[in-house]
Amino acid sequence: MNSPRGEKLVSATELIRESLSMLYVARWKIITISAPLFLLSLASTVFDRDITELAREIISYGILIVGIITQLSLVSLAIAYHRGEEELPMESFFRAMGLVSSYLAIFVLLFFSTFGGYIAFILPGIYLSLALAFAVYVLFEEGKHGYNALTRSLFLVNGRWLEVFLQVVAFGIFSSFVSLSTLLLPLFFIIFGLESSLTFYLFGVLTIGVSSFFLQPLSAFYLYGVYRELVKLSGEASDIEIISLEKRLKLLIYIGVLASISAVVAMLIGKFS
Repeated sequence: MNSPRGEKLVSATELIRESLSMLYVARWKIITISAPLFLLSLASTVFDRDITELAREIISYGILIVGIITQLSLVSLAIAYHRGEEELPMESFFRAMGLVSSYLAIFVLLFFSTFGGYIAFILPGIYLSLALAFAVYVLFEEGKHGYNALTRSLFLVNGRWLEVFLQVVAFGIFSSFVSLSTLLLPLFFIIFGLESSLTFYLFGVLTIGVSSFFLQPLSAFYLYGVYRELVKLSGEASDIEIISLEKRLKLLIYIGVLASISAVVAMLIGKFS
């Protein structure tokens, strides 16, 4: 039996408080999971002037690969802690590694569907950018892959898009305040005339550290909290609802694929003409 759609999601304040609490408990595991990406990001930005072009290119690819694995590992850890379970960093890592290919398939379909949405009068693209954001949690939690994970995410957000949007905006405001706070240390140095190359390095370490060890993990925990609320209030989808959502999603994916192919062909024609 479906839960009443009139019920509201838990407030963003409560979700942030809950996520912060779990983040504190899992702090050492988060540091272990996020450390490789932090070090690579540090090398790519703060110490970029001190490395060769080849090293810079290797680090860029490393950030891409490690970034995906880190994000998926944090999602796995967030799910475990929301369930009240203990999960070691290596368990999160291996679970993430096992789902990398499925995540990439979802990402490709997500790109084509949102791109197709933006081509189809922009607003569908904006809607889908948020409505499909929970597909990765569906992948981990419900074992649905690819197209099915996207359809499930779309169903969960259907009828609650504005609520979810406000939840995401609230989290974005909180994250912005945290990010702006990292300016206080370098600002202190500048005000007192102590700015130097050391100020630049400190600012880089602080900014990347806050992002890697706090904001990115917090985002994984927070969005999973929103996902759980959506699951709790949405109930089971009827066959008619699923078929309707599938048709819309397929249409936008086809539009996105055709638009992408057209763009590539036009670029090649312009290049060789």
